[in-house]
Amino acid sequence: MKKYTKWLVYTGGDSYLNRIVSTRLEGEEISTDLLCSDGVSRDLWPCPDHAVIREFARLNESDGLRLQFFVKEGPHGQIRPWKFENALSSSSKLVKTRLAEFLRGRKCHCTRKTCIRTA
Repeated sequence: MKKYTKWLVYTGGDSYLNRIVSTRLEGEEISTDLLCSDGVSRDLWPCPDHAVIREFARLNESDGLRLQFFVKEGPHGQIRPWKFENALSSSSKLVKTRLAEFLRGRKCHCTRKTCIRTA
């Protein structure tokens, strides 16, 4: 059985942010007055998948945008806020882990011929 997860973006009614989101989510319509778990009704943009949410999260970090993210799990689940600690955290952790392994002298798992760890 496929897990039901719906990702949503909140712009706070900012026209500039609405233009950015509508351009990226071409063909999607904003859903108005959706009741969230905190009891507040918001106008939310539905996103097709988590990858789009991560793109917006990276824009939040790099360009200082004020987008907020929400998730609805299950067909009858509540819409709740979704917080990213750091949109680049997974790739940053991977880089730090590989660097630590390199510094400890462990063998590289990389298959690239130009890897600095095999030099």
